[in-house]
Amino acid sequence: MIEDGYDHSSGAKTFKKLVKMKGYNISGESVFSNSGSGDLKLKLKSDTEALIVFGSFRTAEPFLDNIRKDHPSLQVFGSLAMTADGLIGSEYAEGCESGIFVSSNFCFTTAGQKFKDAYKEKFQLMPNPAASYAYDGVNLIIEAIKNAGHDREKIREVLKEIKYTEAATGPIQFDENGNRISPVFMIRMIKGHPVILNP
Repeated sequence: MIEDGYDHSSGAKTFKKLVKMKGYNISGESVFSNSGSGDLKLKLKSDTEALIVFGSFRTAEPFLDNIRKDHPSLQVFGSLAMTADGLIGSEYAEGCESGIFVSSNFCFTTAGQKFKDAYKEKFQLMPNPAASYAYDGVNLIIEAIKNAGHDREKIREVLKEIKYTEAATGPIQFDENGNRISPVFMIRMIKGHPVILNP
């Protein structure tokens, strides 16, 4: 299932390419949108084992609820977009029960929850991942300046070695190429609550 939109379709396209490279097949796909009525019916093959969702929780939820009524044992997997706004788990969603979802740390960790609560209090909105990563980025630069002063090269060197543990999106450090070292973070919905699979 792919929500109508560039980011979701791009993610699905990359996923399909990687799956094909591994020698597996995807039996079909359906596109849904937030203007739909929630009555999407998929023509699933009898041996279909799983449904992979590239889309937001709010948009996908009514479709998943309907699909799981007809296919209660179907395993559901969701991309990062399903957990991006932190709403999954805020209310029971039958279609997401027992599903496994990729998540950013900030939704379900102590530091992330503190950030989320403070953000909601100030702006009366739920923060999205962009807000949390921007918050961490600014704090990381401030931390580097405290240690290096205003010299650009020194700031760059400090950032290479920094281990910033108080970030909303989880601990931050970088590899030799400047990429953030961060494990894939997964949750499973059990009785409507998100349970961290790999803390």
